[in-house]
Amino acid sequence: MENTPTYLRTRKKTQDLIITSMLIALIFISTAFLNFRLPIAANGGLVHMGTAMLFISSILFGPKKGAFAGAIGMGLFDMVGGWLLWTPITIIARGLQGYIVGKIAWFQGRKGNSIALNITATIVSVPFMIAIYYIGESILYGN
Repeated sequence: MENTPTYLRTRKKTQDLIITSMLIALIFISTAFLNFRLPIAANGGLVHMGTAMLFISSILFGPKKGAFAGAIGMGLFDMVGGWLLWTPITIIARGLQGYIVGKIAWFQGRKGNSIALNITATIVSVPFMIAIYYIGESILYGN
């Protein structure tokens, strides 16, 4: 990388920024507009397609972009969607989930090419996400 001309390094950084920004937007839109609220408890819950978009982003573009896109995209949704209190928890949970999926899918240079690893990655990431939300809920509500 040291011998790479400056304009190529700048171009790569710009390209990474654009891709990550587009992934953030896709996750936000998938969460905000492709969802339905669960009629349980006071706020209930939310089932949305943002998680699927997070998985796709992490598998196709790796752990860093997946983590940033998931954390920021779903964190933004929490901020504007009525779950402001949950924003920090979502950022941690979804960032970690995106990182785990990307790290497993890109294990040993596979770059998301192994269907078995991709399925394993999504399955392995879910308990971590649930655990973070569970801990966050216990902190927020003291139970």
